[in-house]
Amino acid sequence: MKMTLIGATLNEIDAAKVIVKQIDRKFFDEIIIVDGGSTDGTPEFLRKNGIFVLKQKSKGYGAAYKEALKIAKGDIIIEFTADGSVIFDRVPELVKKLESGYDLVIVSRYAGGAKSYDDTLITAMGNHIFTFIINMLFGTAYTDTLVGFRGYRRKSYEKIRHKVYSNGLSWPMQNAIQFAANGFKVGEIPGDEPKRIGGKRKMRIFGTGWELLRLIIRDYMGIRRERKRNKKRLAGH
Repeated sequence: MKMTLIGATLNEIDAAKVIVKQIDRKFFDEIIIVDGGSTDGTPEFLRKNGIFVLKQKSKGYGAAYKEALKIAKGDIIIEFTADGSVIFDRVPELVKKLESGYDLVIVSRYAGGAKSYDDTLITAMGNHIFTFIINMLFGTAYTDTLVGFRGYRRKSYEKIRHKVYSNGLSWPMQNAIQFAANGFKVGEIPGDEPKRIGGKRKMRIFGTGWELLRLIIRDYMGIRRERKRNKKRLAGH
């Protein structure tokens, strides 16, 4: 199967200088970096080092990945956060689990002894609280729904593409919700999260928290309505 690696950047020149050395380009059939309008030389540096950079047209973290997915050719999509907080050595195990029959595999910072070195007390609490809420409402068993390092089957994503509408930082979480809610096989592998390299954290405590909460409520109500309609349709037959 062909593999596409996708990342998003916005003024991440320090991380870019490290990432280009870490990525095993022989492992991937395609690499797409979506740049959201960097002014620090990030896209120029990446292009100079042979990385394809797509200029982002719309605004937002999720929007960047959706734009990349429109042109991606891989059967397996690997998403990563291009701020240096990813250990690429986890990719082979991630792909191996996908090839064993999983549709979505998350590289969890909180599973199997893994640890985040980028978390603050507030972000760690937020990650655990939102993941707990998702597990409670959607019957899942995730340990980490917000991390951006993950892989999934392109064919499976296409079946739920219209349901993963988030353009913001809630993109990874909605991805996790919809894969599970629509009956796909989801799983995790443990993976440490190094501290980000330079740049600025894009998450805003209250703004991002409110975005996540609204999305959870909206998806929960939407999935409930859809399941009720399906039950009525089956009962009618």
